[in-house]
Amino acid sequence: LCRPTQHKYDTSVATVLGRLMDAVVVDRQSTALECIAYMKEQRAGQATFLPLDALQPAPVSDSLRHAHRGARLATDVLQYDASIEAAVLHACGSALICDTVDVARHLAYERRLDAKTVTLDGTIIHRSGLITGGTAAQGGQHAQAKRWEAAAIEKLRRARDRLTEELQDVARERRRLAKDELLDSKVSGLQTRHQIARETVDALSRKIQGVATERVHAETQISAAEPIAAEAAQSLQAKRDLRSQVVSRIRSAAQPIFAEFCARLAIDSIDAFESQLLPATEACDERRLQFTTQLARLDSQRAFESKQLEAVEAHLSQLAQSLQAARNSLSELQAELGNEQRQMDASVAQIETLRSELAALRRKYGDVTDDVQAARLNVEQGQRELDAMTKDLSAKATELERAMADRAAVLRRCKIEDIPLPLRQGSLQALALDTGVVSESQTAEAYLSQLSLGDNSTQASNSMVEIGDEDIVVDYSTLPLQARDGVAATIDQKYTQDLARLVAEIEALNPNPHARERLEAARGRLQEIEAEHNAARQEARDAKTAFQTLRRRRHEL
Repeated sequence: LCRPTQHKYDTSVATVLGRLMDAVVVDRQSTALECIAYMKEQRAGQATFLPLDALQPAPVSDSLRHAHRGARLATDVLQYDASIEAAVLHACGSALICDTVDVARHLAYERRLDAKTVTLDGTIIHRSGLITGGTAAQGGQHAQAKRWEAAAIEKLRRARDRLTEELQDVARERRRLAKDELLDSKVSGLQTRHQIARETVDALSRKIQGVATERVHAETQISAAEPIAAEAAQSLQAKRDLRSQVVSRIRSAAQPIFAEFCARLAIDSIDAFESQLLPATEACDERRLQFTTQLARLDSQRAFESKQLEAVEAHLSQLAQSLQAARNSLSELQAELGNEQRQMDASVAQIETLRSELAALRRKYGDVTDDVQAARLNVEQGQRELDAMTKDLSAKATELERAMADRAAVLRRCKIEDIPLPLRQGSLQALALDTGVVSESQTAEAYLSQLSLGDNSTQASNSMVEIGDEDIVVDYSTLPLQARDGVAATIDQKYTQDLARLVAEIEALNPNPHARERLEAARGRLQEIEAEHNAARQEARDAKTAFQTLRRRRHEL
């Protein structure tokens, strides 16, 4: 029901399917139960059934399709009918087929994808981290993979047998058509002869009718002429008698006239001469009659042959017209075949172009995917660095607020206990006792904002001294020299150094004001790359759809 798109995926797909490679797909669960019951009754062994109405395969994440350029989903390298998609998804799941073991290890261990990875040679890296590989004693997956090749060979063998049978049927049909054409020609000849015979019979019938009419007319004339004939016979007899008398008289008279002629010819008399000449004359007349009869027969035969010749010429004319029509039809078919061949060549060229475009889009898609992945890694790294800097800055700001709060507390204590404090600017009387903490916090926030704008360390130091609502500045010039040079000066110097160190650390932790702009630019670039990625995927889908359409058109042609 399914097979890999390329032979190089045979072993890996057989490994992914495993024991489900021999599973039987049924439409309903009841059908599977009926098949199991039948196999129990017939003791036909065991089989695994996949009922389509009961299968609920887990959806496959689309991100797995773009996990790596050398990896693809097992369902994407299988050819199957859409009606059994649930069974294929159940059997394959989210398994990935990788080109090499390095790609499989990268996806399983470094990317930590929640999917089983299988290499082309059948090595499996499970979700738990286990690796299964090698070759089984009886062939294993390789033997299973060869079943597709055996099935393809068997399919080709069946196609060869079917085409051989069709060829034999065509040969028999051609022989039958040749016999039919021979019988058609014989039937046409017999029909022509039958037509000629019918015409001859019709002519003879008409001739018989004419002869019968003439016979009746002749009998009528004979009946009418019998008395005349009797009279004529009597008259003829009289004439003959008279003729005999005249002949006797002529012979008697001619004897002395032709005596010299008869003596010269050595004949007895002129009658002997006439008796010798009469048979030759009669034979000549009879021969002339025979020639006349033979000539009439030949004329009749010539007319018959002329009619047959006209019929044959008409049949030949029809055959010539049929042959010309067949030649015209053959020319049209050859022209149509040429057009179809050119269209097929154009379709093949277009398919090749689309394939090259598809390959280019796939390469572009892979490059864009790598760029997107690199950009995402850079953004994640920048975000982590920004979070770390923000945490450090918050800690320093908290420490600075605590120091400012301590200074504000000292000033309030001096005000409460009326401790005189020399001031260069401001007055303790104007210092509010209940808003000191808030004021110090606000002052710390103002100081941090000044640091974020890139103020120098001198301004920061002045801000640390000038705190309070009225910018109270303590005057240390009234202290004695020994107080300023003694322990108090040392402590003050220590505090000043610590404060300067904190300010330097805060300034070092101050983020670059352009970092946010660069982050926004990186995010914008990421969105653009994702848009290009989506466009490339859409172009790939369109190219695939066009390729499938052209392939269907080519198969239909």
